[in-house]
Amino acid sequence: GGCSFCPTSSPTPSPAGECQSWCEADFNGGNNRGRHCAPGNMAYLCGGCSFCGTANPSQAPTRKPTLSTTSNPTPAPSPNPTPSTTSNPTRSPTGQCYDWCEPDYRGGNNPGRHCAPGNMAPSCGGCPFCGPTPSPTPGRTVKVMSYNTEYRGYFDGRIGKFGDKISEVDAGIVGVQECQDPEALASASGYTQVPDLRGNYIFYNPSKVSLVSGSRGWMDIPRDNYARRTITWAKFMIGSKENGTEMLFFNTHLPHNHNQASSRNTHARIARSLIRKREELGAVNMPTVALGDMNPFASNGASEGSFESTLINAGWHKSYQARGNPGFVGLDKIFATSHWISSNGADRGTGGSDHPAIAVYVNLVG
Repeated sequence: GGCSFCPTSSPTPSPAGECQSWCEADFNGGNNRGRHCAPGNMAYLCGGCSFCGTANPSQAPTRKPTLSTTSNPTPAPSPNPTPSTTSNPTRSPTGQCYDWCEPDYRGGNNPGRHCAPGNMAPSCGGCPFCGPTPSPTPGRTVKVMSYNTEYRGYFDGRIGKFGDKISEVDAGIVGVQECQDPEALASASGYTQVPDLRGNYIFYNPSKVSLVSGSRGWMDIPRDNYARRTITWAKFMIGSKENGTEMLFFNTHLPHNHNQASSRNTHARIARSLIRKREELGAVNMPTVALGDMNPFASNGASEGSFESTLINAGWHKSYQARGNPGFVGLDKIFATSHWISSNGADRGTGGSDHPAIAVYVNLVG
């Protein structure tokens, strides 16, 4: 906590908690800013790491896998995990999915360690090659999904593939972009459409969440030459109506740099509009997610920052960003407020679109 990235005028808090093997890569990647070290709410997971100050003396030193960004990271010299005593144990994925995990796994490195119960599961256990994702904890966790369903697909027969992809990912709430026929997509996916929205439609699985009556809405944002642009929203209840938690969900498709959005500062201004709308909706203290096709290149060189930096500066964190290949790289993103810890983010295939579907679990803190 005494390093330059944790500036404070008060005495430096002592490191607290453990140092999970994924913490350093998460910190160095710019994710969950301000949350890893005490007094941040992830300190119980990462507060004992060296980047938070002197390591917790009560912890015995351990050898952790090298978190390399190359396609062939150096295997850690620690021994392989003790094999299960069962003949065919079921592995449930857990943890993150860093860029180096899949090439490391496909390259035959660190066999048996990437997925639970292996000791690299905190870094790689959320990857698709580790198998199906465990069911969320009712009332505490929900999987959210962003999916740009290429608009041409509604005219050339791909809508069935789009629907199959949504059904396969099995998220609680889905925000789609470029959708030209929401009723047909709802039918193809088996999901329920939030009614009376425009531009960026929202779908949900009523067995996982419930729509809060009267909470839906949308607003225009600066358009580009391609289309009218909007932000849509709705509130959902996670868990039972008696003991569950309400959350707010935003979906958008940010514009390119032309027409009303010609300024490089447009995206930062849209982010400030979203923050104001959250306040107007009486949701300033409500767990919130915002996702969509963010076209981040449109903010390059902006003097006022980007959509992402504006949310980060307001206390949000980036839950996941599309890796692409297949599909566009880095355009689709999911953000969450500090009420959540995000996990198991991954690209989930394109379903015939030109963008990957992306999904992440958001888990309520505390």
